Amino acid sequence: MVPHTGIAALVRLAPAEHGWSGGIRRSPYRSGRLQGTNKGTDGRGGLADADAATDHACHLFTILGTAGVGKSRLMEEFVRSVDGRATVLRGRCLAYGQGITFWPVAEVVKAAAGLSDFDEPEEVERRIADLLVGVEHAAAIAGRLAEVIGVTSGSAPPEEAEWAVRRLLEVIGERGPLVVVFDDLHWAEPGLLDMIDHVSDAARDAAILLICTARPEFLDARAGWAGGKLNATSILLEPLTDAQSESLIANLVGSTGLAEEVRSRIVQAAGGNPLFVEQMLAMLIDDGLIHSIDGRWVATSDHLTVSVPPTIAALLSARLDRLEPEERDLIGRASVVGKVFYRPGSPSTCQEPSWTGRSR
Repeated sequence: MVPHTGIAALVRLAPAEHGWSGGIRRSPYRSGRLQGTNKGTDGRGGLADADAATDHACHLFTILGTAGVGKSRLMEEFVRSVDGRATVLRGRCLAYGQGITFWPVAEVVKAAAGLSDFDEPEEVERRIADLLVGVEHAAAIAGRLAEVIGVTSGSAPPEEAEWAVRRLLEVIGERGPLVVVFDDLHWAEPGLLDMIDHVSDAARDAAILLICTARPEFLDARAGWAGGKLNATSILLEPLTDAQSESLIANLVGSTGLAEEVRSRIVQAAGGNPLFVEQMLAMLIDDGLIHSIDGRWVATSDHLTVSVPPTIAALLSARLDRLEPEERDLIGRASVVGKVFYRPGSPSTCQEPSWTGRSR
């Protein structure tokens, strides 16, 4: 465990002269402009401006942005920047399913305790208890957490579940800086949002940084999110400027590989969305409209026609349509499992012998 320097120092790890802001690397192809939407930001929107997050305090930091604008990349850069200097736990909200209210909490608890999805209930409780050695009411906390994550029967009252999760995070945060990331909060159930609210309000004597990512429509259902909290900050990731989109293209295919008219068409079509830029370049490569010559990407024509999918879903669908039938079939079968699945299990989802052991 690293020295306990506190969250205030944690979010100021990297020097600005190297292109970092508040511990987040502002890559020209992913950063965009950050605009503060709450106390604690200065218009640049860096995590470095979270002055309320002092030693032994809990700070709630929310990153808002449309799909594809760069929330995940921003988080990946921040998590990478604190690697080895803080404990990082992460959970993702699911868009569908039954009994998924506390799925992100289950991921956080399992990561903290070093658990797998296949551990027996007794092992789960034992490992959680190991995290709580010497803590008052350790058995009660471990029991409630086991119920929250669904490995034992019983349904803890909401206030007891919130208490148990808060105490676990406090215990970890007392030992060193703790970063807890909840991705895709726009899909979260009210029970989870209430729990995060409780932790951010009631956690004491522990260095905890709660980071939530969500799409802007999240505020339609939770308009008062983080409102009135002293240790809360929200930022909005806006679309890339044309210059930033140009920088993204240069990062991906080189600054001199494409004619200016071609780059301009891509920039205009993307509308400032980094994912659009990346995927449209990938589509152009798949269609043979951009190809590599002596290590440089060049267009087959200076008068390139760029089609504009109306949504990210349509864009990804268009890319899937370009795959071979066998490839689409494999992806379709794997998608039944979910976003994450084990490689040894993927061949069994496909009946074609020719795909056994093949990875894409």
